[in-house]
Amino acid sequence: TRTYIPIVRMACLQSTVPRHKPNNCQSYFLRQREIGAVTPWSLHKLLGSRPIAERLSLSHSLVGHTGCVNTVYFNQSAELLLSGSDDCNVVIWNWALKKQKLVYDSGHRANVFQARVMPNTDDSVIVTCAADGLVRVGHKTEGSGYETSTVGKHRSSAHKLAIEPDSPHVFLSCGEDGRVCEYDLRVDKRKEETTLLTCYNDQKERVELNSVALNPFQPNLLVLGGGDEYVRVYDRRLVSKDKTKYASGKGTCQKFTSPDLFTKKNNNSNSADKKRRRSHSLVSITCAVYSFDGSEILATYNDDLVYLFDARRQEEEHFLKKYDGHRNMRTVKAVNFFGPRSEYVVSGSDCGHIFLWDKETEEVVNMMKGDDYIVNCLEPHPYEPILATSGIEHDVKIWAPIAQKPFDKKHASDIMELNRKKREQEEQGFLREDMLTNLIRLYSQQNDGTSDEDDEDGDDDESPPFVCRQS
Repeated sequence: TRTYIPIVRMACLQSTVPRHKPNNCQSYFLRQREIGAVTPWSLHKLLGSRPIAERLSLSHSLVGHTGCVNTVYFNQSAELLLSGSDDCNVVIWNWALKKQKLVYDSGHRANVFQARVMPNTDDSVIVTCAADGLVRVGHKTEGSGYETSTVGKHRSSAHKLAIEPDSPHVFLSCGEDGRVCEYDLRVDKRKEETTLLTCYNDQKERVELNSVALNPFQPNLLVLGGGDEYVRVYDRRLVSKDKTKYASGKGTCQKFTSPDLFTKKNNNSNSADKKRRRSHSLVSITCAVYSFDGSEILATYNDDLVYLFDARRQEEEHFLKKYDGHRNMRTVKAVNFFGPRSEYVVSGSDCGHIFLWDKETEEVVNMMKGDDYIVNCLEPHPYEPILATSGIEHDVKIWAPIAQKPFDKKHASDIMELNRKKREQEEQGFLREDMLTNLIRLYSQQNDGTSDEDDEDGDDDESPPFVCRQS
């Protein structure tokens, strides 16, 4: 396994590509290596260089699931890759050797949305969440599998997990019921309340949550993204424990959004009406993450752009950068940083492509065909210029800097223009596809007699049918 990365790196260094002066350090790195003077700085400079990003290309695919793959995750050593799917299975891959190491049943009754390995456990503890609202933990058995049990439950789909850095015990989950739950595996949480906070907007309405992430350097800070225009940052130490109070202002450190979200191209409507329609009927955040040092927050908006915020500023309507060209409307897509110092921004798209932008210049530096339908998940390797992705197709794709030439910029421009036109056409339409899907889902729940106030306990409840919503 360990021989694969140096081979990839050397193939990248030895291939011929156009020089890019601002970030070109390949020749310098080779000279330093020859005299034994390679430093962490020079290595990081190389791995974050422009030629590396421009030559990301498909290395191989991992085939083993029988449904959409909704989550991919490298373990602590990055030698193994975890994936979860609509087939309710969790697969552990030796991704470099293209082999399955282990497959086990997660115990979920609907689409697995996220799976994570708890750090410092020698890969013996895996936590998962899914469309059935359950949060489950798997403990490795003496044989060749994992024994799973439920540690928490949301009233509707549970989309994301956040692991406390270096902690083998503590993690968070968020769901469409607006709750953030905190778990400590050393405590029997079935006997205690797990809710850390419930997110409300200024109108005291619950905000459906799609994303939760912890600051890597200040794990007391968490960032949330969900069913409105605001990226919210909470301090776990300051969140009110009084359940009668709304959490919209209790423990909130910062709120970020973009004034661009309140601007419609249709100038026939008055500004107040445009803002109301844009903020309440269309805008939602499908994912929000921290940069490598926690100084920046990246958020991707439903059928809008990706925005970069300064996590150290207090301005509510202020963003540093924005990234355009992709399309995020049909599923709950992820967004992420790429590079050892978060030099790039990477996102999937409804057009089936993976977009890679230079974080500072906002320029698209690579575009790769990642799925025949939609790319949803993107997981960078923690140490190397490797990327794992998944989408509607039933495989996991591994990308490495092995292309012999940069991507086709003309083709990328055509795809980006087509995505922009589709977004403009949808904005002028009355009923969008995702809105119709939500109406069908709510109608089905009403006919089934389900509600948000259903009993949170009881691992044996029958689950209603779920609309497939990739995470």
